[in-house]
Amino acid sequence: MDGEAKAESIFEFLTARNPDIHYQTPHSKSLTTVRNSLYPRQLKTWDEFSFSTLETVYGRRLIDEARKGRSSLAYPSVLATIDDVVHDEPTTTHALTVWNHRIVATSLQAVQGTLHPSIWVPRRRKGQHETDKKTTKESTRLEPDAGAVSICQNCCSETERLPKDYKVASKWRSSAIFGGWMTGKAGKWTPGQASKPEAKPIRQVYTYCVKFGCRYGCIITTQEAFIFRIKLRTEVSVADANGDSSRDEAALRQALSTNGLMEYVSIPWENHRQGSSNEYRALTVNLALWFVHILAGNAHEVDWNYPNLWEEHLATGVCTTNDASENSEPETDREDSEPPQARRSFKLGSYSKKRRRDSGVSDDPHYSFAAVFESFTTQVPLLSLQ
Repeated sequence: MDGEAKAESIFEFLTARNPDIHYQTPHSKSLTTVRNSLYPRQLKTWDEFSFSTLETVYGRRLIDEARKGRSSLAYPSVLATIDDVVHDEPTTTHALTVWNHRIVATSLQAVQGTLHPSIWVPRRRKGQHETDKKTTKESTRLEPDAGAVSICQNCCSETERLPKDYKVASKWRSSAIFGGWMTGKAGKWTPGQASKPEAKPIRQVYTYCVKFGCRYGCIITTQEAFIFRIKLRTEVSVADANGDSSRDEAALRQALSTNGLMEYVSIPWENHRQGSSNEYRALTVNLALWFVHILAGNAHEVDWNYPNLWEEHLATGVCTTNDASENSEPETDREDSEPPQARRSFKLGSYSKKRRRDSGVSDDPHYSFAAVFESFTTQVPLLSLQ
């Protein structure tokens, strides 16, 4: 894609063809994992996460914003043999950052005042906090490759909302699990298969979501975006879930650890718009990632039950980055003052200790998101939006 080419709407921007990726033999065939990881007891296709839902959710405000005419949506330049060659996780991360991250982040920035999105934030630069010697053993294991936080400080901007992992496409594809013998027709694991290497990425991101209290997560490769939501296999009645304050997120987290369901959808890398954007009606990798970041910006926490996806509501009291930095102080950390079961939100600074190597994102739970966002925009330039 020519870096000087421009889209005329967010929808057009997000449905452009992804770059052709050239693969080299990976140096290693192993997959990173999380020790003592959890796993969903059942996996099921997430039929609600669809283009049809994208068109109707939030009273059609999302699709209206996507199709709204805009200027200066310039596609990033992709340099041949530099940005499109993949053989390991760092080169995968680079390819995804150059193209997908920049397009999705720009598109999220464009709707920050209307759709209350979360913003895709990269991993911390390696060695940034070498002086921090108090990291717990648990937190060192909980290291997603990227995450998402709210632009609005009034909404607990330091709270992790959408953990992500990047995987090398030649090492992992979701079809290895769902298209073969690892799971049965009902989505339950075939005996012994949940411990196989192919299941490690699923276990890894599921563990992130349970520990961070996030309902959404994803695995991204240069072949697919594997996007999911976690919930209980057995729904809990409203009276049961809300009638007893002791049924807090600690109990919910325990239930998800032993009886969880992962609803998933895999969006192929090759999906893209051809011809008129008005006639295109399918999710692309970038469009799906934009969609799930908006969902996570408005309601990200795990719960005993969820409404239908098309019945989700936009968060109230939407504010901009400037409003937040002028009118709000970062939320006081409650890590030391309250027991885990009393905390409703899961802190990015408390649990998520891994960020992209080229990021300046701080792990301090009291950091200013305005500073984070400024740092983020210098690492992944957000194009001007008019």
